[in-house]
Amino acid sequence: MIPSRRRVVLTCEHATWAVPEGFGVEASVLHSHVGWDEGARPLAEGLAAAWDAPLVVARWSRLWIDTNRSEDAPDLVPAVAFGVPIPANEGADRAERLPAWRAFRAEAERHLVQALAAGPVLHLSVHTFEPAVDPARRTYSVGLLFDPDRPAEVRVVETLAARLEAAGFETRRNEPYQGIEDGHTSGCRRRWPDPAYAGVELEVSRPVAVSRGAAVVRALVAGD
Repeated sequence: MIPSRRRVVLTCEHATWAVPEGFGVEASVLHSHVGWDEGARPLAEGLAAAWDAPLVVARWSRLWIDTNRSEDAPDLVPAVAFGVPIPANEGADRAERLPAWRAFRAEAERHLVQALAAGPVLHLSVHTFEPAVDPARRTYSVGLLFDPDRPAEVRVVETLAARLEAAGFETRRNEPYQGIEDGHTSGCRRRWPDPAYAGVELEVSRPVAVSRGAAVVRALVAGD
């Protein structure tokens, strides 16, 4: 059952490690957690199929351009911020990379506007996180990121968390990041008010996503 009977739009900002030809970053880095969110795309595709919802998927690795950052964010082109060595001639040319960011955001906006014209919307931004980054703290299965000052998002998160916990997935609110930090959903909140727009970022532990992703999907759509 779709939370609060809202129309759903799904996005997957870190779906791939692909980069344009000639981008000088080692394949081992691109394929690691700094290059993409392994397991996020299958999760998003499973939810889109279950809810018959549109899904917008990023074309390139976040090391090329991070579609989960604001257009003016200092880490929009994040290779240097991640400490990834890149050839000097790669630089951080925003002008070259911004069209990919704008195309992704425009497609998501189109689906959101269309859905909002018909009623309240849940925008679920699908990600995975790497436990090895902080193994002492990242011991849980799923994080749900939201703005606690937006009641509609609180209600949606409590519904989703109850489903996940009932299925045996330890779930945390606003971990491993804060839902009000810079991201796609936080940017959308500046445009669309509560309760019409509810933006939630789903963060699933990478090992859980790659081994039990189908079970996560089943839990999230429980009641259908």
